[in-house]
Amino acid sequence: MGGHNSWNTSTQENTNINNTNNINNEKNNNSSRIISVEEEKELDRQFAKLKESKIIPIAKLSYINNNKSEWLIVFLGTECTPYENGYFKLKLVFKDVFPKHGPEALFITTMFHPNIASNGHVCMDLLNYWNEKTNIEDIMFGIINLLDNPVAEGGFDNEAKKQLEQDYDKYIETVEDYTIKYAMKSF
Repeated sequence: MGGHNSWNTSTQENTNINNTNNINNEKNNNSSRIISVEEEKELDRQFAKLKESKIIPIAKLSYINNNKSEWLIVFLGTECTPYENGYFKLKLVFKDVFPKHGPEALFITTMFHPNIASNGHVCMDLLNYWNEKTNIEDIMFGIINLLDNPVAEGGFDNEAKKQLEQDYDKYIETVEDYTIKYAMKSF
């Protein structure tokens, strides 16, 4: 009988864990947050400025699920780099009040780069040490510059970091392979 009660307790604990996981998943899937009128105006202004940018090669810019605090940016890789002819999908998430706090930048496109984690998270000083005067066009310029000029120090991807430091030609070849495999598909 003791084993039966133990099984019931274990089953109940699993049910509670599953219920908690479902609630957490619902919270994570509903990442919309209430933004103030002032923040919405600033996000709209930044969105319009990026859409009209003459320096950032934007192929597509949209809100994700009509949520102004989550943006999808598709941009073209820089010519004469291993990213040339690639379309790179990036998600910007404004988790806290902008411009007081900067967005989180996550690549949706699979990348091989020492400063981009396997989950797409971008490691960049411009994002890590936020300045309220920074605008989204600055962030995009910084991300494109980081792609074209990788930094081995403080990187997320140890394999990319090692290749960059030990065999630059192999690193470039791998980046070109990733561009062909993951960034040449239509968006």
